[in-house]
Amino acid sequence: MGIIDNLKKSFGVYTEDDIRDEELGAEPDNSFEVPISITPEQTIIDIILIRPRNADDIDYINDQIVSEKNPVIVDLAYLENEGPELFQMAISKIKFLREKYNAEAISLSRTDDKYLILIAPTQVNITKRD
Repeated sequence: MGIIDNLKKSFGVYTEDDIRDEELGAEPDNSFEVPISITPEQTIIDIILIRPRNADDIDYINDQIVSEKNPVIVDLAYLENEGPELFQMAISKIKFLREKYNAEAISLSRTDDKYLILIAPTQVNITKRD
């Protein structure tokens, strides 16, 4: 079995010729039986979208940035409309992440019903293109 055959088998992709050969009982070429592992060039990153409603949600954002190294898109409109206490707590947590962990915080949108901020750890590169 060649490299192409191994790739087809690992991805579950077969052509009509492969199926016809199998039905006719053709013996596959087993001269190349090396397991093949394909690894991505970049690590897979989860991007979290959250609308925090309490202090636990704000702590979850902190954990995603610091521990999991995942970027988070935060919608602060709910906290801004509900009252100043949790909103100020969220803003101070974002400032803390920027100062202590060098996270990037970028305002994406601010309207009457949305206040979106992208917070990304230092491992995630953000490039602004015009």
